[in-house]
Amino acid sequence: MLRRYTPAVAIFVSLFAAGCYSPPPPPPRVVETPPPQAVVVPPAAPDEHALVFAPTEPPAPQTEVIPAPPSNLVYWVPGHWRWNATADGHNGWTWVAGYYAERPTQTATWVDGHWEQSSRGWIWVQGYWR
Repeated sequence: MLRRYTPAVAIFVSLFAAGCYSPPPPPPRVVETPPPQAVVVPPAAPDEHALVFAPTEPPAPQTEVIPAPPSNLVYWVPGHWRWNATADGHNGWTWVAGYYAERPTQTATWVDGHWEQSSRGWIWVQGYWR
């Protein structure tokens, strides 16, 4: 009886030893890096705004089509990028479209808001009337 199984065992051993069998590859490793986080500094007084420090430089401004002004008492406030940081980790840049703002006086001039780089990241400096 041993003779009958000897060729089958010999074939199995030779196939195994010849490399016909290889174990399945290990599953791929997926390493996810956390998205960049913003630093939020709460306002010190009720009439102040919270400061948001974005971790990356904003993209280049988008080109906007400026519609005809509805009157001579308005000024086009250009659009800008805003950094969004949500509790569920969906962070990123969002474009805020430009709009017409009514001048507080006929001689008032608008100083555009802009992003400035600081040691804590990029900070938005709000535009204002002068």
